[in-house]
Amino acid sequence: MLKDAQDQDDTGGRSYSVKRIEALIEKMENRLQEVICMKRDDGSVTFEQLGITCLLVDEFHLFKNLGLPTNISSLAVTGSKRAADLEMKIRWLEKQSEGKPYAFGFTATPISNNMVEAYVCATYLRPDLLREWGMETVDAFASLYINFENAIEVAPDGVSFQMRERPARFVNLPEFRILVGEFADVRNDSMLDSRRPRKIERTVVLEPTPEINAWVKTLVRRAENIHNGGVDPHIDNMLAVTGDGRKGTVSLTLAGLSAEQEVKLEAAAGKMAEIYHEMQEKAARLPGKHKSLQVVFCDVGTPGPHKGDQAYGILKRLLVAQGIEPDAIRYIHDAKTDAAKAVLFEQCRSGEVAILMGSTEKMGTGTNVQLRCTAVHHVDAPYRPSDVIQRTGRGHRPGNIFTSVQVYTYVLKKTFDAFIWQILARKAGFFDKVINGSENDRELDDAGEVALSFGEIKAAATGDVLILDQAAQAMKITRLERLYNAHARARHRDRQNAGIERGNARVLLSRIETLQHLCTKFNDCERPGFTTSDRTFFGSIHTNEIGENIAKQINRMVKRNQTGQEWIGTFCDIALRVLIEADPHRKGRMNVYLILGDQNEDGGHVALEVNHEWMFKKNFHCFVEELANVIHTAEESMEKARIGAAEAEEHVRQYEEAANAPFPQADELKERSERKAALDALFYLEADAAAEPKADKKEAKENSARSFWKVRQSI
Repeated sequence: MLKDAQDQDDTGGRSYSVKRIEALIEKMENRLQEVICMKRDDGSVTFEQLGITCLLVDEFHLFKNLGLPTNISSLAVTGSKRAADLEMKIRWLEKQSEGKPYAFGFTATPISNNMVEAYVCATYLRPDLLREWGMETVDAFASLYINFENAIEVAPDGVSFQMRERPARFVNLPEFRILVGEFADVRNDSMLDSRRPRKIERTVVLEPTPEINAWVKTLVRRAENIHNGGVDPHIDNMLAVTGDGRKGTVSLTLAGLSAEQEVKLEAAAGKMAEIYHEMQEKAARLPGKHKSLQVVFCDVGTPGPHKGDQAYGILKRLLVAQGIEPDAIRYIHDAKTDAAKAVLFEQCRSGEVAILMGSTEKMGTGTNVQLRCTAVHHVDAPYRPSDVIQRTGRGHRPGNIFTSVQVYTYVLKKTFDAFIWQILARKAGFFDKVINGSENDRELDDAGEVALSFGEIKAAATGDVLILDQAAQAMKITRLERLYNAHARARHRDRQNAGIERGNARVLLSRIETLQHLCTKFNDCERPGFTTSDRTFFGSIHTNEIGENIAKQINRMVKRNQTGQEWIGTFCDIALRVLIEADPHRKGRMNVYLILGDQNEDGGHVALEVNHEWMFKKNFHCFVEELANVIHTAEESMEKARIGAAEAEEHVRQYEEAANAPFPQADELKERSERKAALDALFYLEADAAAEPKADKKEAKENSARSFWKVRQSI
């Protein structure tokens, strides 16, 4: 690893310091030692003694945190013992495999947090491929496939802004897909669209109460104190702010505060009760007491023996108050074993359960309750876009008897929701494009169907109409740029086609001149026949002799392995040459042509391919017949060439007209780009002010405020 790190300067990666290298080596050695020394019972059978020759690993994404060293902070992950343990097992199997397959991984979400997870999969399964491609480190991998840039983001407090270096563009996508294709068979979930219900996504944006606004201000103050170094990290840190921020967006009681109104939980309960009562009437034909099932996801405020019901209990009481029976509302946490889960899931499918609540971890995968699922509710936001997909997939999957499933996302304005959904927006862009992107795209920015949906949620959560406007402009600009790129490619093809047709017309016109020239010389010939350097054969008398003479000349050149052209005589005062060249499609085969006319003559020449049957004595006459046929059919050939040339020239005109066509949405693209540039400038001013040192912050804020409002008013 030390050599790999030192070589980063040569591979385009970011350089490591010696101290950094030593720290990484020590960290990795300690982690491996912890795995090796894990406590086990005396006399237990070791992995090596089991006789296993190949591993089949389900839910392969659970082993993604291998903790590979990198100097790029936004790509770094903390290694897990589980991943280190799997890597040691796979490496041992690789040594014993003797070239046979030694490991397979299966997962629905191969990339769930960042693109380095694809590199981790290759590290497990094809380390030889990474060495062959010169990508033995994460930094070398990133230097080939990722471009970074500084971008404005909503800060974790959900209100202010900050600048961060983030992966902004993913390049060399065709090569990346080739790399992934070497070790992965990726199946797109669009294959299931015809078998799944229609997905209807709805975002419920909620206004915060004065209590919530006051609580957000405390997050802002805490974040500022941490950023300025005024707080011991052991007392408060951004991780703690993040945790409190996620809890408070669901219920202030989870953050240790009292709340007169449960904004998000009340809204969610109201929507669930509305759907429940509506489906009780619409689906009355179905068996079971409860005609539909709604799946509710919330990763914070989960119930526990020492925590009580928390947010789940509040939501349940709100649902009961709106007419849903307590027994119809169940928690996934109540099913402690696989057998208990199987019973619970069967009750969901049979109509004994109307509301099933759970966390992503406990209910995100392996929960087959889609049979009568009519709605999925995201009460809070998970950290990974793959979790959103897994959550939604509890209802949006084959086997659902309903034709549509509604997916509700609840976002509280100006709270931590903005930051969480922003993370999902950034990450989802890459995953959607790598899986669904066009093979012709070499670069992809952070956009895509899933990403845009998350981007709208992020913008709505900030509560600023200009942020919403910025997100909308970015979305529309991305679509317009794709249309413009398609337009530019089409116009480039038009120019290429115009050049091709122009060349075709030129060839046909030249052929007309050539045929006319050959006809003139043939008609002016006083004694038609074939003349060599020492003899003349008259065409009407010596047909076979002419053919025999030509065949001898060809055989002589073939026996000498001679290629190229050679003059053999004149036919009706027209130069006649033999051309022999290698067949580009068949190795060892030669193509033979008779060239009627001379390249130095103004009229050019006509090439006649020799059929090998003519080389037999009984077919010698074919040489003369075919040469004469060129002249006798010249008028017909010239007429066809004139028609073809006219058609080619018309095609040139059409292609040139199409090539000069302007992009129809150019004005809209320019207008939206200028609008977004103005909005970007506005938020950069605020971010610059926030980035000033503490001593200069007051003056910076005053200067920034003047510029900020000047730009804002112009927008």
